[in-house]
Amino acid sequence: MVQTTMMKYTSLYIIAAYLLINGIGGFYQLISHVIKENSTSAIYLPLIFNAGFLIAGIGLIRRKGWGRNFALFFNGISVILGLQHLLIYFYGDAPDTRPIIKGLADFLIAGPIYFYLFKTKIKALFDESPNSLFILGGFLAFYGIQYDSGIALVDFFWLAMAIVGFAMLIKAGQQRKKSMGIIRSFNNANRNKP
Repeated sequence: MVQTTMMKYTSLYIIAAYLLINGIGGFYQLISHVIKENSTSAIYLPLIFNAGFLIAGIGLIRRKGWGRNFALFFNGISVILGLQHLLIYFYGDAPDTRPIIKGLADFLIAGPIYFYLFKTKIKALFDESPNSLFILGGFLAFYGIQYDSGIALVDFFWLAMAIVGFAMLIKAGQQRKKSMGIIRSFNNANRNKP
């Protein structure tokens, strides 16, 4: 019995739906906040995150490498923000339990998604996308360098994430170099044909 592609990778489509709903819900909350507060200050980072979730969901549905990169990146950021919430709860001066609830929710939802997308069978469905890796690595490196929360442990953690961003930039360069080598080989093979 032959399974259809949709049935075979149901989890992938559920993750894509989750990312799309997360992005749309985030935009709804952002618009509500802007209307209620009559202010557009401090909306740029949430705007980027919500757009990233939408891009990731669309890319996973279309099985594009950039979609997987965006999904890994933004779910990774969710795990990192979950850790940050937990650090704030345990080492900061959190007035209530919301940070621990948010932190645990981020780990319990985004963590398994993150690891699912690294499964060899799932990774093989997607092509490499050095351009998206370069953009996301640059964003993480820049954000990690400039982040300042006032909590030394959280700031150190984001500095470590800046290093991860630079590693992503290096990986993007390697992927681009590899893809350029394939293109050159193909062009050379076509030139040598009689």
